[in-house]
Amino acid sequence: MSQQNKSVRKSEIDKKKENITPKSNPNQIVCDWPFSSHSDDVVKSEEHDGKFELVLDCHEFDPKEVTVYTQDDKISIYCDHQKTGDSNTCERKISRTYKLPSNVNPSTLKHSFSIDGDLVITAEKK
Repeated sequence: MSQQNKSVRKSEIDKKKENITPKSNPNQIVCDWPFSSHSDDVVKSEEHDGKFELVLDCHEFDPKEVTVYTQDDKISIYCDHQKTGDSNTCERKISRTYKLPSNVNPSTLKHSFSIDGDLVITAEKK
């Protein structure tokens, strides 16, 4: 990827972040961390080996269409897919913000994609 493309991509991510951060959207809903007993079949949460894990079904999105970031004690996930054909348009968006549990270290947060298209977010406990 060229330096110019990286700059354009970073600019796109910054625009997405501006649109969904609490500073620019005071009406944003921040959910508590989803515990496995409250699984909605889209987001699952587990705790094991001194780590927290959040799994979000993102198989409808390409990894480059997914943005994950933290701000203070919150994690935000933004997925945006747009496809335009000759006579139709398909658009999917997911935006979720969760308040991290108090015993999670936000600076250790990492994310990756499974073979099945799940977004897997992990963080170490404090």
